Amino acid sequence: MDNLGVSGKKMKRKVRELCGIAYERELRRHLDVLFNQFFEWSKGTLSTWDLVDAIHKFHDGDARKLYGFYQKPSEFIVARAVSEKLLELSDVPEELRDTIRKFQDSFRK
Repeated sequence: MDNLGVSGKKMKRKVRELCGIAYERELRRHLDVLFNQFFEWSKGTLSTWDLVDAIHKFHDGDARKLYGFYQKPSEFIVARAVSEKLLELSDVPEELRDTIRKFQDSFRK
């Protein structure tokens, strides 16, 4: 296999890795909200039923949407992650940065 193919495989692997990091970080943001709701429940300022509703909404809503979104790693997802401050542009290999910047431009429009 030529060097381009090997490089392409390495880039795909890196994109998958970056998407995995972004997925975990974005999921963590949503879990932080849920955690705060557990805290409110433990203080008695949120009812048991409201907490259960929040858990169901998280599971059936945000968690599923994120799972579906991150199933096909791509440069687009990496660009979105950089735009959302889930990743830094410096985390992205130099060879991909121009592509990421182009996708980011579409987020700004």
